[in-house]
Amino acid sequence: MIRIDPRSRGARIAGLRHLANEAGACSLGAVHDTGCRIGFWAYLSTMTSASLYKGIGVVGNMIDFEARPVGRETDFAVESGLEVLVDMHILKRLALRLGARNVDTQMAALRPVISWCAAANQTGITGRFVVPTHDGLFFCRREALPSTGGHGPTEIGARIVTFYGFDEMRSAHLRSWARMREAGILMATPAYPRLNRAGRDELIHLCSMAGEDLMIRSGLEAKHSGTAR
Repeated sequence: MIRIDPRSRGARIAGLRHLANEAGACSLGAVHDTGCRIGFWAYLSTMTSASLYKGIGVVGNMIDFEARPVGRETDFAVESGLEVLVDMHILKRLALRLGARNVDTQMAALRPVISWCAAANQTGITGRFVVPTHDGLFFCRREALPSTGGHGPTEIGARIVTFYGFDEMRSAHLRSWARMREAGILMATPAYPRLNRAGRDELIHLCSMAGEDLMIRSGLEAKHSGTAR
């Protein structure tokens, strides 16, 4: 049960911050509307042992301080959902390529990528896209996620699949990163967590990221085909 005094805005804000801080270094923070009727917080979480997926998840939580769960007179209405999956492969590569071996350094590297993945969920785009950051390129997909035990309804969500640092990029990667930098994508990273939905500019950037992923793969495949001949 969530124990928060809902009678004042200040108490709600303090309670929301407490919920976010319970995740410790794995917390991605919390936001609320002007009157703090609605709050949202997110954190990194390990997957259950029953899951087919090997990695960690970003869990988002929405709380309504003025609503009650169906059939209950106490507590608050909370909706939780999986926002983004981070493949275990990513964590290993961040440790190897960036020396990011603890939660703080890995969180710093992943935060802008998580933000773009959350925006991809909000816009509803599917397929592959690549996110440029000051550390390199993160390759992502929005697709059907592995379900628990291999059963149940298929859920569509974003996954962070792999990472390339500058020291291992080929010319196609470097050109792509430079084009996205020139387009202002590195400076346009959405806020996360947030209450407002992704806008038109973010959708345009995500479409560009999807196009860059296709250009990278096409360029590398063409080069490989030429070499094979």
